[in-house]
Amino acid sequence: VVLVSEKDFSETRDLVSGICDGEPFPTRAGKRIPFHAMHVFHGQKEWKDVPEDERKEAMAIVEAIISVSKLTCTYACVNKLKMAQRYTKPVNPHVMSFIQAGEVVERWVGAYAEGQHWLPCVGNTDYNRDVYDCFNACRNFGPPFGYWSKKWTACADVMAFTSPSQSKLFLLANLVAFAVSRHKQDKDSWGTYERIQGRLWKAKTFPR
Repeated sequence: VVLVSEKDFSETRDLVSGICDGEPFPTRAGKRIPFHAMHVFHGQKEWKDVPEDERKEAMAIVEAIISVSKLTCTYACVNKLKMAQRYTKPVNPHVMSFIQAGEVVERWVGAYAEGQHWLPCVGNTDYNRDVYDCFNACRNFGPPFGYWSKKWTACADVMAFTSPSQSKLFLLANLVAFAVSRHKQDKDSWGTYERIQGRLWKAKTFPR
């Protein structure tokens, strides 16, 4: 999760777009190669023939936006093995991660942006309807499971399902998610997580 305030939205979006649509991103067939943290790291798809030092540079430049713009990031993840061991009918990990992240953002807004609201923009998956139903439940009744029962009062009345094709800002969340995943696997060989760690705020993992 990357938190971008409304007053900083245009400037941050334009910064990300300017970098991802320009140097040092290589081109293929006259078009800039799209940024996707996993593809950049592993040299997959359009990044297949790009040398590792160029891929590292591309990752570092996008990563630097988070620090330079002083963006707050967080994450919520699910330990699938623990869930399967502890629950006979575990909740869909996409839904649980969304609820965990929402709880963190609610607390952050209450602590640092009182009186403001947050609009959740979530990547499209096959579980959009489940996520949307849980969003409404959290607003009206509080999370249906987990360790927190407080209603979400700082969120907007609606949410959005989006992708990098609609907003380049989504690429920052993609980078954070990938960095966290590598860190959780003890595979942060490029040091991406280490460098963004200072911008992370109270991440959550379920189950505890």
